[in-house]
Amino acid sequence: MDKDITIENVLGDENCSTVLTLSPIAEMNESNITGSSITEEQDEIVSERIQDHSFSAFVVDPLKSISKRTQLFEDVAQTSCCSAESPVTPPEVLRKRLFNLKTQFEHLTFEHEELIEFTQLEKQVHHMDCVPVDQVKVQEDELARMNEKIQILMSENSSLRKMLELNKSETAQLEAKMITTQQCKNAAKEAIKTISFKIKEYLQASRRNEAKQRQSFPFK
Repeated sequence: MDKDITIENVLGDENCSTVLTLSPIAEMNESNITGSSITEEQDEIVSERIQDHSFSAFVVDPLKSISKRTQLFEDVAQTSCCSAESPVTPPEVLRKRLFNLKTQFEHLTFEHEELIEFTQLEKQVHHMDCVPVDQVKVQEDELARMNEKIQILMSENSSLRKMLELNKSETAQLEAKMITTQQCKNAAKEAIKTISFKIKEYLQASRRNEAKQRQSFPFK
């Protein structure tokens, strides 16, 4: 296969172009690459073009081009020889891998949530450790006031207990007095009954005596 490389003057010359003909590649082996170089006349023309018009950016080195193409062919050939169909993974293995990945994902999610909670707690502790001095003074004052209130409540509680004990003793005394009063009331009832009975007997006796006297001294 013959390859031609055409170098044109892009600086304004209409009929100025040079065609470099590359010889065909005979063989491409791992150790030997053959190819003919350009002619001396063409080489001189290219050199003149480069010196006159600074045409170096558009000149292609034939030897480098052959080397790059040969390397590309070798890579393609090696890839084609080494390519093989990948083995098909059984569905059971894929399911097992999927299950393992899902388990690992859940575990990592749980650890992530715990890490977030730990970070929040750590921030709270750090915030509590970094309380300003003024706020600490205010908290100490509030604590002192609360202690005073607690002392007052405890003293009031002791006073109430004493009053409760006194009330209990007074209640016992009142209960004893009520019992005594009830006993006196019962005794008074019995005395009233006895007196009433005696009065009735006295009245009956006096009536009998009057009747006897009337019988002894009848009226005219």
